Amino acid sequence: MTSKFTTIKEVLSDLASTISPEHWNESDTLEWAFQAVRKIGSVEQMVPAIRSVDVASFRADLPEDLHLLHLVAYKLDATTLNTTDLEAIIRDIGLDNDSYYSGFSQEGLTLSGYSPLKLASSPFALNILCDECVNLDCTGEQTFTILPDMSIITSFESGNLCIAYYKLAECDGEYLIPDDADYVDALRSYILMRFWERRMNTKEEGSGSLYQLYSTRWQTLRNGVSGKLKMPDISTLDNIRQTRNRLLPNQGRWYRAFGNQREERLKF
Repeated sequence: MTSKFTTIKEVLSDLASTISPEHWNESDTLEWAFQAVRKIGSVEQMVPAIRSVDVASFRADLPEDLHLLHLVAYKLDATTLNTTDLEAIIRDIGLDNDSYYSGFSQEGLTLSGYSPLKLASSPFALNILCDECVNLDCTGEQTFTILPDMSIITSFESGNLCIAYYKLAECDGEYLIPDDADYVDALRSYILMRFWERRMNTKEEGSGSLYQLYSTRWQTLRNGVSGKLKMPDISTLDNIRQTRNRLLPNQGRWYRAFGNQREERLKF
């Protein structure tokens, strides 16, 4: 998970200095920046969050800051979660140590009294579910679907949902993005691609070649940063090393065996 962030406004401020004031539109540029973030699509550029929502008349609203959905669990009890309940769920799914709960068992074990909610057929829902989403292949009696207006429709009339999801990091009301030179350059390239695409559509001379230039840069940088974000950091690598040491025999035995044999030969 990314640990260093910078505000998206700093990126836009730097970009504004390269575009003439009569062509600068901050709201459009900010929207293009968010489009680029969504197209990069990696959960490593976001932070985990959890929300409790009530279901009424088979419907509830997803969190407004949701970018990728990780898990939906339900309880038919309509009582809204309190802070203690949320803290228990956070511990259950590992949100307190930046590692999501790995999923429900095939027996449908629950977390803090909640059960998995199976995804019904919903092409739109697949756009916002992350690849590790538990609800894609869990078993359960109840189902849900997601509508384009970001509302969730359940197979039960009333109850409570526990929603674990990924969102953009924020600080003092400002959205944050990974503080990485290639990532920032990728956002700049996407914004400039869209900027010159607009001017190309008005038949402005030379805009087509600039659109192609930034389009190529965007595609290259997008693929590069997607791979970079997935690279494990030092702590993750150490966890992999410890897991490997527990699963595999001690490599040192091989070298000690030859060492002992060499010592035996030296005695002759």
